[in-house]
Amino acid sequence: MRHTTLLILSVGALLALSLTMLASATMLDRHPEASLINQIAATFLGIVGLIIAVWMGYRRVIHLAWLWYLITLVLLILVLSPLGRVANGARRWLFGVQPSEFAKLALVLMMTWYGAKYYPHMRKFWRGIVLGGFFCVPFVFLVFLQPDRGTGIAILMIAAVMLLLVGARLLFLVPLATFSLAGLIAVLILSP
Repeated sequence: MRHTTLLILSVGALLALSLTMLASATMLDRHPEASLINQIAATFLGIVGLIIAVWMGYRRVIHLAWLWYLITLVLLILVLSPLGRVANGARRWLFGVQPSEFAKLALVLMMTWYGAKYYPHMRKFWRGIVLGGFFCVPFVFLVFLQPDRGTGIAILMIAAVMLLLVGARLLFLVPLATFSLAGLIAVLILSP
């Protein structure tokens, strides 16, 4: 119980700090309260989602991983269609949200499901790294097409950390990380 209280207090402090920083950063904007109100609404929406997830139980949430993954995949494809809105040179928005943000949660859920289901095989290269890491490939590809390099890199990093957390061997990730870094440098150099 003590750890739960500490976690809740830490998250509350981080939320308060982030809202304070946002208020400070937007103080000179034309409508500074708009960003703050949007962030507070998103925070409460996240808290409601957290309460629902806790109420459902983690086993039920994990069983919904495939559904969340497929819905996110469809949303990422729709972003690249005429329904997607261009902002700052990238087509990232769909109906006022960035589906690439949902991709991060979908990937965590999917990798958790995969790691729980195939835990005895996670120490093997093929079942642990290659098949486990495959879940991030469609997300990274679609996000790079937007183009949103930062989110694509974040998704790759989430996949690597999740693979380690569900039992993959660090030794197997080193060559893949080296290859990914070389590919990323090539993309950054060759892209305008």
